[in-house]
Amino acid sequence: MVFSSSTIAIPPSSYCDHAAVLATALMQVFSSSMPRTELQYHIEEMLRGELADVARQAAADRSFADE
Repeated sequence: MVFSSSTIAIPPSSYCDHAAVLATALMQVFSSSMPRTELQYHIEEMLRGELADVARQAAADRSFADE
């Protein structure tokens, strides 16, 4: 996941370790000088993306197990 802000570089969401992705992203977001409302927006978007990735992977795993 990559935010539109040029100050935040997030690893691609295809990265396997979601905890590492979230930790890296949160550290970068919190260390930025963005206004609080913009920080919240970026955190929410990052979490939505990561949770969607987890849901897609779980669905793919269930589909694979059903075959």
